[in-house]
Amino acid sequence: MQTTRTRHNSTRLHRSCLLLVLLSLTAMLSGCFFNKAVRDINRVGYLNNEPWWCKGVSDAGVSVLTESECKTLSLNFDGANYNANLYPTVGDLPAEALPLTPTGDWVGFAYQMSETLPTDFDPQNPNIRLYAGSTDDSKLVGVAWRISSATAPEGFPGDRDVWVEFESDSSRWWLNAWIAQGYENHPNVFASSHPCLDLDGAISHTASSTCYTSSHTTPLEILVTNDDGVDAEGIDKLVEALRLEPNVSVTVVAPKFNQSGSSNQTSPRSELSEEASNTLSGYPATAIASTNLDSPRNGSGSPADAVLWALRSQNLSPDIVISGTNKGQNIGQFSRLSGTVGAARRARIGGVPAIATSTGGEVNIIVGPFDFDTATSETLNLFREWRLGLRNNSFDAVESINIPSCETGFSLRGTIESVLTVGGCIPSNPDIGTQSCDPGIGVVVADGATDVDAFHNGYVSIANVGSTYSAQNCPP
Repeated sequence: MQTTRTRHNSTRLHRSCLLLVLLSLTAMLSGCFFNKAVRDINRVGYLNNEPWWCKGVSDAGVSVLTESECKTLSLNFDGANYNANLYPTVGDLPAEALPLTPTGDWVGFAYQMSETLPTDFDPQNPNIRLYAGSTDDSKLVGVAWRISSATAPEGFPGDRDVWVEFESDSSRWWLNAWIAQGYENHPNVFASSHPCLDLDGAISHTASSTCYTSSHTTPLEILVTNDDGVDAEGIDKLVEALRLEPNVSVTVVAPKFNQSGSSNQTSPRSELSEEASNTLSGYPATAIASTNLDSPRNGSGSPADAVLWALRSQNLSPDIVISGTNKGQNIGQFSRLSGTVGAARRARIGGVPAIATSTGGEVNIIVGPFDFDTATSETLNLFREWRLGLRNNSFDAVESINIPSCETGFSLRGTIESVLTVGGCIPSNPDIGTQSCDPGIGVVVADGATDVDAFHNGYVSIANVGSTYSAQNCPP
């Protein structure tokens, strides 16, 4: 690519006005999702609270986008991210997708969605997907638009998107957008390259690596909630560990009292209020209370209430919601009843990636004891993978991790990418029964096993439970 560029007039007429963006996103998401972009813009006071993709400067030193320009850009990015994540790996691409030959300062592996180049710019449907490699399991790292036009496309609002000529061909124009999970580029979302990619694809890195810290200059915002109540041991252990992660901001909004078994139930907003509180270790938190003193509320908001309060009443716009870690496993039919899982599902419906984490009891789900330290460590491993873009980030994915508490003398046998056991698929052995990490008692299971089989045989189970209560993941 060459660095020939075209500046755009910020007062131009855009082909996709805000109304059309809203209408198309509403249709695309079937009315089930609230756009994260709306919360990003509705934070108290736009100035100094702009989303990272609307601030910073381009190579030309242009200014921050206006609030109106940022809203349009944000909604377009929501749509682009949704469409991009329909193909999270190279193996998910349709047969007609074409690999492009690397040239110049190319980074990542690019695939063009069809042989024919568009002549018009569709801001919500990038026709180029960028991946960390060329194997089937290579993850999505970015998106781009390649347009056939005599002049540079009008592009996005403002003047920060700089189109470049492709392969010295002035009739073909290229624009990157670094909006894929783990490969955002905060200093310039439209940069021509990403520091964690080179000609060979993704560079091995962590959240503390130079390439990551240079591209992720804005703290990652984590909202933590649970169903055991704001003063529970599990959430306290998790919060204290998350606070030690590099460049994060942790906010706690949780039910005032234990709300186990409340699934994704919600309360009338008029019944709810927030109270200043703390976790067991004294970290500031918001407890969601309720005027409903009858069971099951008993004066507390539900886990789903806590998530909705954070998103709608506090105008928070977290990058991820982590719910737990729960006292007791949530596998099989318990995923339907779990407030821990219900809160994560409510967050995902609200447009926010979410993880539900649960700690199994050494004897059983009621008796315990519960190894929150090990569960927290395993949850952090999953979070770190998600942060680097190594996990499922589709708009209906909710990953539920269940960690056994192993008996003395034994340790976890491994981690299984499992499937949710729900509905008629529930096996004869009940989830509430005993489990063991003893390989002499348990059987060996592999990825694709049910969450019940993985957990009961001493493995960490990670299952995509989805944002709804579908039985589509039942094994045959």
